[in-house]
Amino acid sequence: MPGCCDGVTGMMGAMGWWWLAAVLIVVVLVTVVLALLMRPRGAAAPADPARDALRERYARGEIPREEYEERDAVLSRRAGRRG
Repeated sequence: MPGCCDGVTGMMGAMGWWWLAAVLIVVVLVTVVLALLMRPRGAAAPADPARDALRERYARGEIPREEYEERDAVLSRRAGRRG
């Protein structure tokens, strides 16, 4: 019975590839889920060079706190009109 085992072996050989396909599908799904979970949430605030410069001047001690707060308030109002 030479043909007896050929069919089983051939079928088992084909079934052997299905587990590899299943493993690959699981790996792809896990990768997609992790990528979605690890991405940054929400949009970053747009850069405001004027406020950045003001913060730097205050940090270096070039302007007093009162002046910093006044200018920051003006820049905040300006940004509110833009958006």
